[in-house]
Amino acid sequence: MAYPRYFFPQAAILVLCFTVPAVAQTSRGAITGIVHDQQSAVIAGAAVDLTNQATNVTRSTTANELGFFRFDAVDLGDYSVTVRQAGFQTFIKRAIPVLANQTVTLDLSLEIGETSTTIEVVAETEAALQFETPVRGGNYQADAIRELPLPARNPVSWL
Repeated sequence: MAYPRYFFPQAAILVLCFTVPAVAQTSRGAITGIVHDQQSAVIAGAAVDLTNQATNVTRSTTANELGFFRFDAVDLGDYSVTVRQAGFQTFIKRAIPVLANQTVTLDLSLEIGETSTTIEVVAETEAALQFETPVRGGNYQADAIRELPLPARNPVSWL
């Protein structure tokens, strides 16, 4: 069967019009934040280290001219963030939980002082609120899976 020459471009446009864009989901999280001093002035160029507490793997970045930093594609788990800048005390925040498809936002305030002094903050277990993107989802704990009333204990099984 022969098609007219104009059929294929119109068909392609029609297919593209009805294609629904997929929303990206990931099994990793992100950590972002702003580094500032006690008077809320941003600190540009601060060295920020992100360390996985289970594996001791460290990633590093530098705060930009607005004091902003970001770590993308962060594996799930608990992390610590260390911030260093000349003329300020070293700041450490521990026990930061990273969950799937969620962004943790930190507001880090450095105190003026010698770099030999370290301020360490242990994160409290607070409700993880997602402000950046409207995301539905969650993480299953091992206990929840074990307590499923299914014969195979498979949450995606229809049998």
